[in-house]
Amino acid sequence: MTKISSISSGKGGIGKTTLAVNLAARLAEEKSNRVLLADANQISSHIELIFGIKKDSEKLDGRIYRRIDQRLFYASFEELKDEGLDKGDGMFHENLVDHGDFTHIIIDSPSGHGERAKRCLRVSDIPVLLVEPSYSSIIDLARIIENIDLEEYLIVANKIGDTGHDFTVQEISEILQRHIDIKIPFKSGIEASHSISELMYNKIPVFRKRLNRIIHEIDSANLRQRSHFRCVVCDETFRSEKGLHFHHINDHGDDEKLEFVCEICGYSFDNEESLHSHLEDIHRNIGEADY
Repeated sequence: MTKISSISSGKGGIGKTTLAVNLAARLAEEKSNRVLLADANQISSHIELIFGIKKDSEKLDGRIYRRIDQRLFYASFEELKDEGLDKGDGMFHENLVDHGDFTHIIIDSPSGHGERAKRCLRVSDIPVLLVEPSYSSIIDLARIIENIDLEEYLIVANKIGDTGHDFTVQEISEILQRHIDIKIPFKSGIEASHSISELMYNKIPVFRKRLNRIIHEIDSANLRQRSHFRCVVCDETFRSEKGLHFHHINDHGDDEKLEFVCEICGYSFDNEESLHSHLEDIHRNIGEADY
């Protein structure tokens, strides 16, 4: 089954994209893997520049992704929107997994805690949260952890030992009230990569070791059971909004007793309470601002 990991951070400019790029490329070294690098970073995307991908590159088999290497593929933010990034957790997850039979999907998430960033985290089997030893980075990450109910995640501290920052690993851990899983020394950095031939993990042994540890944690994580989309008519559960939608059409679409109709998606229910529960469970994020 496909493992999904979102590389996320509270603020930009701390190495999130470069970590995502190197992690995806390192995973694609293994012959048993087929990796999709999904770019959901709409504000400051650099992945196309790193790999020299042209915006008019031909999609493979008419699907969302483009080939970077033999086992490494890429999908842009614009294409991810078509795959359900703005249409709910279940739709986004199902559409990603339905494409390409990937062993791993690495999402370069938007920074911060806007709705798209939250969605990337929620569809992940094990999110990777990146932090640097600066006050703003630590506080912003603390807000993400507080505001999003994540069952399991990794915290990776970057630029450890940088004299330009004020916090130690122990202090970061105390502020976040969470153990730091992986520490990347400042001397190895997460610096700008400019092409696939210059990816850092091929040059810096200590960075490659840290990537290997992240990969071990990702591959060891249990896939979450996505069965939280519940039909309020018959109480059956589904892994995605899409599954729930087709169930409702096929099993309840002709029931004339269902008089309470959702104006957003067209689902209908036999009482107002069920409609209200549906709105809370399925559409509660609609209209939230995305920053």
